[in-house]
Amino acid sequence: MKSFCSIFLLLLSSSCALPPPDVSRQNYVASKEIAVIDLVRDGLSLYDSGRLIDAELKLRQALYLVPQENNIKFNLAVILEKEEKYEEAASIFQKLLTQKPEDIKILSALAHLNFARGDLLSSEQFYGKILDLYERRLNFSRAADVYRSLSSINFSVGEEQDALCYSEMALKLNPDDKERGAHLKIMLALNRLSEASKLILVLKQSEKKAPIVQIQEIILNFAEGNHEHAKELLGDLLTNSLAANNFPYEVSLLTTLIKYLPDNNKASLSTEEQDYHSGGSDKNAIDPEQRELDYSLMKEALERENSVYLPYQLLTTVVDTYLEVEPKGRGN
Repeated sequence: MKSFCSIFLLLLSSSCALPPPDVSRQNYVASKEIAVIDLVRDGLSLYDSGRLIDAELKLRQALYLVPQENNIKFNLAVILEKEEKYEEAASIFQKLLTQKPEDIKILSALAHLNFARGDLLSSEQFYGKILDLYERRLNFSRAADVYRSLSSINFSVGEEQDALCYSEMALKLNPDDKERGAHLKIMLALNRLSEASKLILVLKQSEKKAPIVQIQEIILNFAEGNHEHAKELLGDLLTNSLAANNFPYEVSLLTTLIKYLPDNNKASLSTEEQDYHSGGSDKNAIDPEQRELDYSLMKEALERENSVYLPYQLLTTVVDTYLEVEPKGRGN
């Protein structure tokens, strides 16, 4: 009887009992991890909006919760560099580099940081390590980018010959439109107008001339005093709105300079140029609001870091135009 009851209970349990519990299939994230994600997200958002101190605090709080998280350390160091807290930023980057000595992102960060704090030698050493890595990997396109960075750095500190050499290396490794335009830019900045003109003649032999090369050719002609040809080239560029839109600052600057040239007359302007900037041969008749906009553009041109890349002849024209359109009483 007892065995029968046992069998009956076994059958009953197997047919009617609830199924055994299964694991939860819902996404599970620990509360600490959620807090870290929120802190990092908030920190990066604050960084993007320029609130560096608040961004630093958020990332420090996140790092307190997960002290071994290298991505957070890296982002914190980037923010610290932006705040010019170079020593702490460098310390963090160096510790990360000991873990990954061939990490190009970390090497690039150290190269940038050392340049920012005025240590050009250390900056070039880190760029040299990056170059070695790219060349070992046969990544010549990225190696060209590094040479281009070295060219810009040396130019900014007055090492003109080194800047030109690095630029030539970048062009040799990756002779694409971007590097051709960048090399023309550095040659014009160094006032090597004759060499720039020869390079442009070579590039003209190709079926399609890149907009960046067209811009440099316009600047070259303007610097050489070939204003009429510069106007023609600018008109050609403006017929291609996509190309012109890639260089809004340069196009706007050149169009404005042409408008204020002593020998300018409206009849010589193309339809596209007239559409791009209103105005006529009588400069005093130009709308006051337009003159104010032109003044702001000239002021920006003189204050922009890239203004050092303008040939001195063109930069002189910018200064003259700035003084001409400056509203009365603004210079006092």
